[in-house]
Amino acid sequence: MPHDGHDSLASQLGPGEAARFWRVPEGDTEVLMARFRRHRFAPHTHDRYVFGVITGGVEAFHSGREHHYATVGSLAVLHPGEVHDGYAAVAEGWAYRMLYLDPAFVQRAAAAQGYRPSDGLPRFAVSVMQDPALAAQCSALFEALAQDDRLAREVALYSGVAALVQRHACAPARRQDGPAAPGHIQRAADRLRDDPATPVSLEELATDTGLGPFQLIRAFRAAYGLPPHAFQKLARLHRAEAALRRGVPIAAVAADCGFADQAHLTRAFKKFRGVTPGQFRPAVR
Repeated sequence: MPHDGHDSLASQLGPGEAARFWRVPEGDTEVLMARFRRHRFAPHTHDRYVFGVITGGVEAFHSGREHHYATVGSLAVLHPGEVHDGYAAVAEGWAYRMLYLDPAFVQRAAAAQGYRPSDGLPRFAVSVMQDPALAAQCSALFEALAQDDRLAREVALYSGVAALVQRHACAPARRQDGPAAPGHIQRAADRLRDDPATPVSLEELATDTGLGPFQLIRAFRAAYGLPPHAFQKLARLHRAEAALRRGVPIAAVAADCGFADQAHLTRAFKKFRGVTPGQFRPAVR
């Protein structure tokens, strides 16, 4: 099985909770199978599409300005960069199987459906979908991804992503994107994103943008869906995620990305991805 040898999360999760994470080389795909009861994801983003099926309980989450409930058999999809959270909506919690898909891979699937490169990344009109046929295909996909048969994994993954795009993709991103962030707000975001490990004060950011602190917080949240401190923390986690994918030692990742120590990184990363850095870091099988 692809996840054999990964760290156990028994000491990291509460009663009735479990998580397994692994990678497959096809499409540079990351796979998470998990059950959570008390775990709560703070608002965050991913640099990948998130797509999967709810297999137990009910998950609640916000994306954009909308509040969603995903029940058993529901499919969920989120775009790269889309701010969202996640938590249990019922006492039993929720279970799901999720794929983290490289945007370039999804764009290739879209191109096969007639999208042009100039259309940008495909978009999906809703975050929670009721599509029993695709849900069944998705469940079979996860079974295939847990096997050693490369061809079976490839066929299942390519077919599943193609079906998602064909059945549910709508207008391309360039037709739906809102106005870009104002230049002075984007400069503040670039500073936080490009050098997330360096502490910076709200006053410094405000001075950089020519706004007062109160105006900066409001404008920043309007542009990016998060206040500056949460954006900086997420930038640290994205940098840590990229370093862990490259196999950088966890202690070095913590030091380079602005975390006080390895334990601090582990706590933050667990809240971000639902798994520990040790579980996330192993190389592709």
